[in-house]
Amino acid sequence: PDVQGMAHLSETYVFLNELATFGRRDAVFLPIGSGQVHGVAVFASRFPNNFRTEHLALLRNLGVLLGVSLGRSIQLSENSRLASIGQFASGIVHEIRTPLTTINLALEHLAQVDGLPGSALKRVDLAQAEASRLERLLGDILVYAKPLQLQRKPLDIVDVLADTITAEARSQNEFEITSRPCPLVAGDRDRIRQVLLNLIHNAQQAAPPGAPITVSCEPTEDGWVQIDLHNTGEPIPPRILEKIYEPFVTTKGGGTGLGMAIVRRMVDAHGGTIDVRSDAADGTHVRLRLPAQATDG
Repeated sequence: PDVQGMAHLSETYVFLNELATFGRRDAVFLPIGSGQVHGVAVFASRFPNNFRTEHLALLRNLGVLLGVSLGRSIQLSENSRLASIGQFASGIVHEIRTPLTTINLALEHLAQVDGLPGSALKRVDLAQAEASRLERLLGDILVYAKPLQLQRKPLDIVDVLADTITAEARSQNEFEITSRPCPLVAGDRDRIRQVLLNLIHNAQQAAPPGAPITVSCEPTEDGWVQIDLHNTGEPIPPRILEKIYEPFVTTKGGGTGLGMAIVRRMVDAHGGTIDVRSDAADGTHVRLRLPAQATDG
């Protein structure tokens, strides 16, 4: 209410000042979007006290419909954009992989040549390592560029986490795990496992030898399933941390720089959130939250 009076309270109320310029007296602002706000619909009137209770109820319902419609439109647009990028990336990756295969075969042949000087063997080993890194990069580019198609099923995250850790643990005491029974999550098991694998590998590479990685999984009161991973060791530099989800940002010499970007895409696709904190005093904390599957009643 009282657009013109509110507009005069602060110069930062730029939009209210614009409405006042056009002679509007009252305005209703409707955030549009489900979970993430994509925009705001504004209904403004030249008359004071013009929006009654029944008007607000109608506009509230309209805001929900607009949010669903706009959200679907944005998703369709994003899928179309990613499909074009994915098609382009697939072509580029195919063109690179063909000569890369030939290079790998040549390097394997050189590595088996008798009498090759030690310095030459070192160069062959280095070239093979770089070729392998390039192969991993091409694979990550395809995963990152293509639209995600989730095969959602009810998942027990505690079970998925336990299986992933069992498969990846290098020693019996590498992880300290605590968990509580959690509600099911509607998710793609392979994608969720890929997220967990990436986070676990990052923790393993950052943790000092012999230092355990602590992992917990528990439900929250507001309807989420929350997974926390913590490792000590060198913290992530602030300049890297602030753009950790951007493509080709990495602190690892042999990394592709797409791991956390892929993780973020997969978590977003499941309607979840991920937060990373890191400092020298306490190491690195990663918190992954996924919405619990709605139950009847």
